[in-house]
Amino acid sequence: MEDNPLFILDNGGYQYKAGLSINDKPIVFPNGLVKCKNDRKRVYIGSEFAELQDKVGLYYQLAFEKGYLVNWDVEFQVWEQMFSGNCCNLSIPETDLILTDPNCNIPAVKDCSYEVVYEYFGFNGLYKTSSSGLVALDSLERENKKLCLVVDSGYSFTHILPYVDGKLVADNVVRIDVGGKLLTNQLKDWITYRQLNVLEETFIINQVKEDCCFISLSTKLDFEIAKRSIPINTIKCEYVLPDYVTLSKGQKLKPGQFSMTQYPDNQMITLNTERFVIPEILFNPSGIEINQMGISEAVNYVIEKFNEPFQGGLFSNIKPIGGNVLFSGFKERLYSDVRSNCDASFDVNVNMSPNPLIEAWFCSKRNEEYLRKLIITKKDYDEHGVNYCKKKFLNFYHLND
Repeated sequence: MEDNPLFILDNGGYQYKAGLSINDKPIVFPNGLVKCKNDRKRVYIGSEFAELQDKVGLYYQLAFEKGYLVNWDVEFQVWEQMFSGNCCNLSIPETDLILTDPNCNIPAVKDCSYEVVYEYFGFNGLYKTSSSGLVALDSLERENKKLCLVVDSGYSFTHILPYVDGKLVADNVVRIDVGGKLLTNQLKDWITYRQLNVLEETFIINQVKEDCCFISLSTKLDFEIAKRSIPINTIKCEYVLPDYVTLSKGQKLKPGQFSMTQYPDNQMITLNTERFVIPEILFNPSGIEINQMGISEAVNYVIEKFNEPFQGGLFSNIKPIGGNVLFSGFKERLYSDVRSNCDASFDVNVNMSPNPLIEAWFCSKRNEEYLRKLIITKKDYDEHGVNYCKKKFLNFYHLND
């Protein structure tokens, strides 16, 4: 008997990563509704964002708030557009769905996804987990590593998540309220205060952040470099903001490349210490008066809550995922900090995939055969109800077991 098509939806707070398991890679689009300042009548839903040419003054209405899916009226529209012939063109009654949800890590809000998936859309079957759960499963099934520490740093938050035998140790999870949204907003505030009002340009400044920012391996040294003049100052750079007429994407200029004749109608900004101070918030939230641990400190804290037999396996299998880990220098900084604060007898390995943003989707694709066995069909849901699904999907590891 031929298997049903399997649709994998890594449903992130800012972007969704989606596609059939037979696809080579997922599509990635905003998980929400977008309006443009110059065309207020049209609402761009999900993948329709690709049709938007002028990205000045964008307004977002996202399905997620503070990392949790709460705006179901928005999500309905995004999913309907995604599943339709205009995007993925699914035959829903014959399709099984793998769905990620941060609520599987720490159940914190009312979960309507079962009713939506089974009753409203009518999928044939569902398996629900978290992005980190898929990464831990991949580590267990393909690498035979029973211990795994996932660092999931995305749009709304950063989670430090320990796994044993593919199951989350929920009592030892740490959440840090720093994500990509906070970093972008902080950069908007600083540029607005120091140079140019960009408070309404979230999309553009997010692109500036991704193009220009990096994780410092020595903030003291980089501050000294930033005080100097070019060419000794290798940190300072100019950035040309797009006008979506002559320039459709912002452009980072190298030192000495500045030319107003080349970009006569575009506004330019200068970045210096902002390039490394913004992502430094991930490692030192107290710098902007957030009284929480940074990523490296939280990793050591979580692992040290375990007995020694567990610690070695967790230190040796740290897996970062999410958009924030794409900053240049993230892997090296995390390794350096964790290594310097743990016992010398432990091996520390930070195992980062080539594309951490879509790693959870690929983990699901690689483990399709295993995941199919965990799917609960609509028939089983109709017979047993929501609580049956929750017991199957929310499967935690208890250290006292």
